Amino acid sequence: MFLALFLLMVPLVNEKFDKMTRVARAIKEDRASFVLVGTGTTFTFLLAYVVTSSLNDLKLKFSKVHHHYLSLVTGWLQEREERPPCQPW
Repeated sequence: MFLALFLLMVPLVNEKFDKMTRVARAIKEDRASFVLVGTGTTFTFLLAYVVTSSLNDLKLKFSKVHHHYLSLVTGWLQEREERPPCQPW
């Protein structure tokens, strides 16, 4: 997010206030923009992978603990209790 904000704001500040001239000139070069975009893309994919992995791990732990065949206290299998069939009213 900060990389995208940086890449958008530097040329704007350069045009409007005539500041950051060297940085704006460096960003306009193909090499620098290729490196910055590649770094941003790599970081974004890495962050998405980490978030997805942690959410899946959390979901698996939640399903192990709160499954209806498992005990909430110990996590061991419980016997299914027999219920009488439903009677119509």
